Amino acid sequence: MIAITGASGLLGANLVLSATERSEKVFAFSCNHPIGPWNVPCLRVDLTDETETLRALGGAEPRIVVHTAALTNVDLCEENPDLAYRMNVAMAKHVARAAAQAKARLILISTDSVFDGSRGNYSESDAPNPLNVYAKTKLAAESAVQEEAECCIMRTNFFGWSRYPHHSLSEWIVSKLEARAPVPGFTDVIFSPILVNDLCDLIWDVLERGCCGIFHLAGADACSKFEFALAVAKVFGFESDRVQRATLESARLKAPRPRNTSLSTRRASEALGRKMPDLISGLERFRKLGSSDFISRLRAQ
Repeated sequence: MIAITGASGLLGANLVLSATERSEKVFAFSCNHPIGPWNVPCLRVDLTDETETLRALGGAEPRIVVHTAALTNVDLCEENPDLAYRMNVAMAKHVARAAAQAKARLILISTDSVFDGSRGNYSESDAPNPLNVYAKTKLAAESAVQEEAECCIMRTNFFGWSRYPHHSLSEWIVSKLEARAPVPGFTDVIFSPILVNDLCDLIWDVLERGCCGIFHLAGADACSKFEFALAVAKVFGFESDRVQRATLESARLKAPRPRNTSLSTRRASEALGRKMPDLISGLERFRKLGSSDFISRLRAQ
């Protein structure tokens, strides 16, 4: 049995659906949103409550726990550090403790934002230096789970179709382009985006190979947010003149953001015996999924 937390989120929902297609036995956990009729047992549970978490996860009797649940709104975390700690650190610790008691392996989904972005191409051996509350709590979550359970920590930055529309950067860009509206793209923010479905495939590979430790699971290509938006427009057949140059400073965001969080994926590629997917192949798969029945299955009520 594989227990997946945050099952209504972007990664969680796609991972549950991917698991059902692989005929994996899954128990899905969510807190605030309903989970689709994917023929898997599901439960709403407050993972910030340790007793409730231990009872719920223990009852599922998992052999693997994939913890995707987190508070990812960076500015909300900055405004509410106590909430961010509870949702990102305490919750991860409770899940890790429950996994340990169930003698289950734990996968923690972390973020490229644990780095300060001063240079990019970060490897797993580089020292993190988070700039904002969100990133600080995700780094603290990494330490917390390592103290509690046998785990694999995956740092990443993903895009894709979500259960609730327009929740990902790529969906937002497509919706803007479809509406013939301008799409601002930061020229001074660089990352290594990976399609969430490709990330799901990599997670299954990690589980099958029994990998432990920290891995960077990201796209093979580093690009700016501006370049990413241009690539989306090209793959979807939209005119690129709608994509406009913007800077991080012009957005006047509340929380500081790192400028270059591109990740080196050499360790993951060597461990898994495969290259990470490139940007265009990921966007092509994203487009094909969007024109199939995939979205209706993902968003089924």
